[in-house]
Amino acid sequence: MSQIKVVVNGALGRMGQQVISAVAADPDLLLVGAADVKAADRDFLTAPGLAKKVPLQGNLISIIEMFHPDVVVDFTVAEAAMNAARLSLKNGSNIVMGTTGLNDRDLKEIDALAGEYKKGAIVAPNFAIRASPR
Repeated sequence: MSQIKVVVNGALGRMGQQVISAVAADPDLLLVGAADVKAADRDFLTAPGLAKKVPLQGNLISIIEMFHPDVVVDFTVAEAAMNAARLSLKNGSNIVMGTTGLNDRDLKEIDALAGEYKKGAIVAPNFAIRASPR
């Protein structure tokens, strides 16, 4: 079986860095690119555990068009996440979203787009290992 090509959106954030480390450590996954709005002065992502430089762009569509990933993992903010869902699904990539703040209308739109383009969408806004009572 070939590796699953992954792009991480929000790659320079705290959770994006965690996702990059996890993808790099999994032999079934291949990190082909990364996107982050703060990437204006960088062309490549370097991080512990990465065997090679990973292309980094300031906008997601550039990375999607260059590498045609199987999956886009999004850890951004709600407004950016919806754009990522639209771009990913319309351009042939499945999406995994860890972004918080999506409302019911957003979830319905993601579901409709996934159905229309016959792609998978996972929205899991809580990646915490443990939640503590207040």
